[in-house]
Amino acid sequence: MNEKDFMLCEESSEPFENSDAVAEFKEDGRRVAIIKNGTSVSFYGRDYITDKQYPEIAEEVKKQQHDFIIDTEFCVMKDNISNFNLLLSRDKTKDKFKIKMLSKRCPATAMVFDIIELDGQDLRDKPLFERKKILEDSITNTELLRKVISYNNPIGLYHQAIAEKREGIVIKYKSSPYRGGKSNQWLKVKRKERDILKFTGYEDNSKGITLTNDEGIRVQCAGHHAPPVKEAIDSKGFAMVEIERLGEETDNGKHRQIVFKDLVNFPIGGCSREVNKTKEVDANGRNECDGQDHPKDGESESRRVEKVEGLGSEDSARGL
Repeated sequence: MNEKDFMLCEESSEPFENSDAVAEFKEDGRRVAIIKNGTSVSFYGRDYITDKQYPEIAEEVKKQQHDFIIDTEFCVMKDNISNFNLLLSRDKTKDKFKIKMLSKRCPATAMVFDIIELDGQDLRDKPLFERKKILEDSITNTELLRKVISYNNPIGLYHQAIAEKREGIVIKYKSSPYRGGKSNQWLKVKRKERDILKFTGYEDNSKGITLTNDEGIRVQCAGHHAPPVKEAIDSKGFAMVEIERLGEETDNGKHRQIVFKDLVNFPIGGCSREVNKTKEVDANGRNECDGQDHPKDGESESRRVEKVEGLGSEDSARGL
């Protein structure tokens, strides 16, 4: 198992309903394949990882009855939601004493969403709905080894992800085999937020300009967007820019995956958004200044979704 063996998601700008697909919360953690062979447990990630970094998960895996290769996301949970910043604190720790201490104080959980092999049998060619049934029957749910729940209404699940400030969702086709590399059979829809930030400088590059500000934030501005932004900075000394980013910030307040959206001009009597005030955007990227309808307070709660039934436990997926 290596980096190229992981099945990866294409990205979708918005959720959609499809009777041939299910949806799962996208956990905000670290992708790890777990290989169990008797009492031997190995971890393989998209970058270097060993079972020594997460001894609590390794010990939990050893208690399982079968040998297997399972696909997981290592997370540190806070209020039952994965917290990327807490995971980073675990991931960066190399000292054996600190690892042992954090494994008890800040334990990680392996969120299991697929099974690749079971007792020597390769399952990659089987469709997702069969692999999910095998996973349900062969892996025992525990506090640190938790099977991911599948749902049958992606749009409702996405709105719940927004309400609960999760990373997003993944929509998966039930017929999909497990194939290494990116696949349009798995589609991620990330929760994104928009901010209006003040930029006071720029650096020219081959694709346009890189905007800079006093907080150390940098964002690429390309194509036809670049000239008016440059003109604003040259003439006024600054430009107010709307950016889109992942919802969760790092512990030191840095934005993640920033994307330029537009130069903002505040007309007299127009929108009175506060600068730097975060705004949730829906799957279509709308915000409260675009003149479109938006969910009312509490509407997200009314869209809370039911997990898919079937397969004999609360972690199972209906129709799989």
